[in-house]
Amino acid sequence: MRYETLSEIISDVRKAPESTPEEIEETKKMLERADQDWERQMYMIKMGLNPDGTKYKSEERDLEK
Repeated sequence: MRYETLSEIISDVRKAPESTPEEIEETKKMLERADQDWERQMYMIKMGLNPDGTKYKSEERDLEK
């Protein structure tokens, strides 16, 4: 749907059904899992680990160039 004005967007958003408590709780859990996954990925990058937990070997890659 294409909107012409901001008031059209606002009126369309107001028509949307309210989230149920179950949907809100599910969203919170999903966001928490995403945060944990992000933190895990950042830790692995900082520690120089591959996704499978093995150490990243930058020396071999540098020698190939």
